[in-house]
Amino acid sequence: MAVKGLVELIQQPQPAKGEPFPDITGPNPDDKVCIVGAGPAGIHMAQSLKKRNLEDIVIFEKTDRVGGKSYDVTVNGTVNYMGTVFVLANYFDNLVPLAREYGIGDLVKVPSPNLFKYNSGSQPGSKLRTNQYILDFLQSSTDLDALSALKRLFLDIGRYIKIHREMFGAYKGDLMPKPSLEVFHRIRGTFLEFLQRENLKTLVPLFSFSHTMPGYGYIDEIGALYGLMWNDPVYLLSACLRTVGKDEDPLSVYTFRNGFERIWETIVKVEKLQINFNSNILKITRNSKGSTIYLNDGYHKRKESCQFLIWAAPVDEYLKTVDFEMDELIIFKPMKSVSYSSTLVRMASDIRNGPYTCFLENIRNKTEHGVVVDASSSGINIPNIREPEALDLWDGNNSEAKIATVVQLGREFDSVEALNDILIDHYMLNFNATRIEILRTLTWKYFPRWSPIDLNKGRHWDVFNLQGRKRTWFTGSSVSFESVKSVLEYNKLLLRQSGM
Repeated sequence: MAVKGLVELIQQPQPAKGEPFPDITGPNPDDKVCIVGAGPAGIHMAQSLKKRNLEDIVIFEKTDRVGGKSYDVTVNGTVNYMGTVFVLANYFDNLVPLAREYGIGDLVKVPSPNLFKYNSGSQPGSKLRTNQYILDFLQSSTDLDALSALKRLFLDIGRYIKIHREMFGAYKGDLMPKPSLEVFHRIRGTFLEFLQRENLKTLVPLFSFSHTMPGYGYIDEIGALYGLMWNDPVYLLSACLRTVGKDEDPLSVYTFRNGFERIWETIVKVEKLQINFNSNILKITRNSKGSTIYLNDGYHKRKESCQFLIWAAPVDEYLKTVDFEMDELIIFKPMKSVSYSSTLVRMASDIRNGPYTCFLENIRNKTEHGVVVDASSSGINIPNIREPEALDLWDGNNSEAKIATVVQLGREFDSVEALNDILIDHYMLNFNATRIEILRTLTWKYFPRWSPIDLNKGRHWDVFNLQGRKRTWFTGSSVSFESVKSVLEYNKLLLRQSGM
């Protein structure tokens, strides 16, 4: 009954609250549109403009590939996810139909992450299933028996959903209309401080999985608004249902069987999008009629003019490249990113806890470049892997080498060699792994963010007020949130407010 009540709660119709988004200037049908960045934001924007009958679109990409952090590596026929991994319930409003439009939307339901409480595979009490850890936390923090603790959890989830709707209403996309001053005051400070003020500390372990583990910051450091944007009512409910084994379609977590990178590659191919790879942009100048892009192609310098510029790359690169305005500098300069490293490894004999595992001690201690999570695509794709017997069989079959993606988080950037040394020590010293082979390591600047103080100045809406000025749009994770569905929804917001 508690689950049914929560589902009904998120389905109740309610208008969005806050200050409506302003109308903005967009490209004209006969404009030449230049898009900088061939990640999900840039590819989706090009596809969306082409669907609206704009024909003269060119994308400038500094690398030799499309997809940005949607980066997959296929080994022995299995797609391994190096960057973008998950499809949440609220992706069924954006990415899932987009992928299915191009015939590549085959989904796999992902098991809940299990965890090692300590950096040890053998220490008593370290190896836990997720529901076991959540229940232990609830009982220790509330002094309630197991059934009463679960009831408290669902009651607090219900309160969180009601508070969320009370402040923001039910809005389209990821970015809500600009909140009132009263709401800004209510969500001041960090996400943890918000939860404490609202007497929602029972939800802290859930947010450790839903927010910190994907690399979106520690909840005692990240601004409350980021926590509320990502952990919207639909996602929170589906994450909780999955934790207690009560998730049903579409309130669950999935991945694309054939990966995410293929989505963007397919769109480029089908739509015949024009991409200039390995573009070395020296500078961009702008005026009221458009932009001029100055490039160095290695052998000669050239320039290209366009009537409308869409910046879909990180904003720190914008400040290095474009003739920015002072208010743009004030808004973008304070943003900080973290180091997100993803390494594909082959290892054997490791003490396992399911194919998708969180290492809680490194999260709790904020270990610099500590291993936060690993995920084996081949294990996740086992048809019955969510069943306890299948999980036990996976754990016991460790003599056979597994291939897994290992994620490390850091505040500063380090060399690949140093990152790999930390990874190898983690598994060999703590989890008995042998024959560790590093197949590939990637490091990204991840989740550009404002501090809690800057965030509470309404920076997201300050950016939106810049949209269309000097015939320029900003899109991508820097101005929304570091997730595919966030950048897709932000693109849709830009198109709506421009009347397109």
